Amino acid sequence: METKENKGGFLQAVLDLFKNKNFILMMLISTVNTAGQVFVKTPTSLFGKESLGMTGMQLGMITGTYYLICTIFRPITGPLIDKFNKKKVLSLCLLIKVVSYIMFALCQGTAMFKAARYVDAVSFCLCTTCFLTVASSLIDKKAMGTGIAIYSAFPSIVNIFMPSLAMIVYNNMGAKTVFIIGACTIAAGIILVQFLDFSRTVANARPQGSKKFKLADVFYLPVIPACSLTFFLSLLLTVNDTYLLMMATERGIVGAEIFFSIQSAMKVIASFVGGIGGDTAGVKKILILSCIATAISSLCLGFTQGLPLIAVAGVLYCLGNKGSAPVITKACAVLAPPEKRGAAISTNYFIMDLAGVLAGYISGFLYNQMGYEGMYLVMTAFPVIGLVVMLATWKGTFGAMEAKKQ
Repeated sequence: METKENKGGFLQAVLDLFKNKNFILMMLISTVNTAGQVFVKTPTSLFGKESLGMTGMQLGMITGTYYLICTIFRPITGPLIDKFNKKKVLSLCLLIKVVSYIMFALCQGTAMFKAARYVDAVSFCLCTTCFLTVASSLIDKKAMGTGIAIYSAFPSIVNIFMPSLAMIVYNNMGAKTVFIIGACTIAAGIILVQFLDFSRTVANARPQGSKKFKLADVFYLPVIPACSLTFFLSLLLTVNDTYLLMMATERGIVGAEIFFSIQSAMKVIASFVGGIGGDTAGVKKILILSCIATAISSLCLGFTQGLPLIAVAGVLYCLGNKGSAPVITKACAVLAPPEKRGAAISTNYFIMDLAGVLAGYISGFLYNQMGYEGMYLVMTAFPVIGLVVMLATWKGTFGAMEAKKQ
C-alpha cells in the first residue's frame, strides 16, 4: 500500500513540475544561458590565437586563472542566493555575463581578452550554483532526482547544435558577431528572469536571523576522498576547452567542434547510464569504466589526425566524465548528514574548479614544452591515478556509501 502511494506521489510530483510556471521558466533561462555560453566559448581560444596572436601557453594560463577565480567566488554563491532577492541575484549573474561578452566584442588586445575571460569566470561561477539552487528549491523532494534530470536535459539538447553553429558564424562572419549574438542571447535570459514570481514559494523565503558565514557551511571535508575522483576526471575538460579546436585547425581537421556537440548529446544518456548502472551493475564497475574511458579519450585526442577519432574521443570522454558524476554526487549526499549535504556537494564543485586551475597551468606548460601530442599523453595519466586513488580509498568512500544503502 505504501509503495503504491509513494509511486503515486512521485508521478504526481513529476507532473506538477510541468504545471509550475517558475520551474518552466528556470528551464528556459538555464537553456538560454547555457546556449549563449557554449556559443561564445567554442571559438574563444581560436579568437585569442588567430586574431590576437596569443600562444597556447598563454591561453592555458588564462584558463587556469579563470578557474582560480571560480574557486575564490564559489564559497559566496550559496549565501548570495539564500540571503538576497533571487530575481535580482539571477539578473546580476546574467548581466555580468553580458558585460563580459561585450568586452570580448570590443577586444583589441590581450589585456582586454584576459579581463573579459575573468569577468566571465565570475558569472560562470555564480550561474552554475545559483541557477541549480533556485531550480532545486522548486522541485518536490519526492521527485528531486528526476526533476533535476529534466531541468538539466533541455540545455543539453539545445547545445548539441551550438558548437557547430558558433563555428559557422565565426568562420563566415567573424568573432565579433559571435560575441554580440552571445550577449543578446544572455540578455534574453535577463528578460525571462523578470517573469519569475517567488512571492508564494518556499524558494523566496529568506533564512531567519542573520547567520554568520562559516567555512563548515561551504565545505564538508570527509567527502574529499570521494570527490578526488572528480578532480582526476575533470582535468581533461579544461584541456579540451582550451586546445582541441586549435589543435584541429593546425592539423587541418575540419568539423572538430563535433566533439562538443557529442558531449551535449551524450550528457543525458551518460548520466542515466551512470546512475542506473551504479544501481544495477555496481558502483565499482561504473567508476572503473569511467576512468578507463576518460584515459582512452585522452589518448585518442593525442594521436588523432582526423574527425572519426575525435568523435570517438567525444563519446568516451562523456561516458567517463558524465557517467561517473551521478555516482560521485550520490556519494556526497549519502556520506554527509542531511544538514551537511549542501556543503558536501559544494565541496565537489570546489574540487572541480581546482582541477580547472591545475589543468590550465599544467597544460599551458606541457603544450609549450611537448606540443599537443605530449600534452594529451601526460593528461592520460590522471584518470589512471584517479582509478588507483579510488580503489585505495574504497572502503571509506564509495564502499561506505554502498554499505549505508543496505
